[in-house]
Amino acid sequence: EGKPLTQLLGASMGFDNNNHGVGIVLFNDAIGPMSNTGTKLNYAFHIPMESSILSLGLAGHIYQFNVNRTDIDLEDPTDQVFIELESRIDADASFGISYYNTIFDFSIALPNLIGNKIGWIDNNDTIGYYKNRTQLYIAATYKLKINEEIAINAGAMASYTDNEPWQIQANAIAVIRDL
Repeated sequence: EGKPLTQLLGASMGFDNNNHGVGIVLFNDAIGPMSNTGTKLNYAFHIPMESSILSLGLAGHIYQFNVNRTDIDLEDPTDQVFIELESRIDADASFGISYYNTIFDFSIALPNLIGNKIGWIDNNDTIGYYKNRTQLYIAATYKLKINEEIAINAGAMASYTDNEPWQIQANAIAVIRDL
C-alpha cells in the first residue's frame, strides 16, 4: 500500500548514420499521494572519435504534479498547506554528456536543471512547497577481460542533490560469452 509505482512508454530513433537521435518518453510516477505525469522529449548528438564516441544529450520535460488529498490522513484537516493543494503543470530540462568505447565509459548527468518549486500560497505567503531538486550523477564503467569468454564490468556511480550528502554505489557484473 502506497509503494512507489512508475510506468514508462518510450520510443527513439537515430538518423544521419546515428550521429543524431531523438526520443520521447511518456511517464507516470506515483509516490504515496504525489504523482508526476508527463512527457520528455530527448535529443542526442554523437561525435565519433578514433575509437570512442562523445555523446551530448538534452531533454525537455513537461509534467503535471498532483497530490491526491484523499490519500492523506491529516490530524488537522483544516491545515492550510493541504487545503490549498492544486494540480499544477510545470516544465524542466536535463543535460548529459558521455564518453565511451568498448572497454570504458564515463558519464555526467544533470536532471532537473531548473529545479522548480511547486508552492502553496495563502494570503501571498508560501505555506508549503515541493521542489524538484537539481541533481548531479557521475558514473563510470570499466570492462576487465579475464579470458576469451569471461569479462567483468566494474562500475561506480556518485550522485549529489543540493543539501544532501553524496551517495556512492559500486557494482560488478560478470559477462560470459558476451551475454
